[in-house]
Amino acid sequence: MTGLEIAGVVAIVVFVFAAAVLAAAETSLTNMTRARATVLREEERSGAVVLESLLEDRERVLSPVLFVVLFCQLGAATIVSALVQNWFGSRWIILALAIEVVFFFVLAEAVPKAWALQNSSRAALATAPAVNALLKFPPIR
Repeated sequence: MTGLEIAGVVAIVVFVFAAAVLAAAETSLTNMTRARATVLREEERSGAVVLESLLEDRERVLSPVLFVVLFCQLGAATIVSALVQNWFGSRWIILALAIEVVFFFVLAEAVPKAWALQNSSRAALATAPAVNALLKFPPIR
């Protein structure tokens, strides 16, 4: 593999990981109540102050999260297409994309969201700092 191909594979892994974290964040933030966040803050749980501030304006928070998830999905699909065309030729792109969609759905959507539903406080506390950092990035904000 060339350096560019390795960079492409690394980018796909990063996109899947980022989308998984943000999928868990989306689910946990939409299912977290302000009352529960207040209890977590009063328990002095790490990330609870940030979580509570994010819940004050969910609409402002969720749109950038969904935007970055979409960016990750499209970025991964684009790179998969380019790599498959380079390695196997254009007739394998549709099959590769179908496999990638299933793979991405399971690893970056279904599993993280199921985990976040089962562990909403833990997921919300764990992902709140990442979401907060994302919101400070001007083009996404």
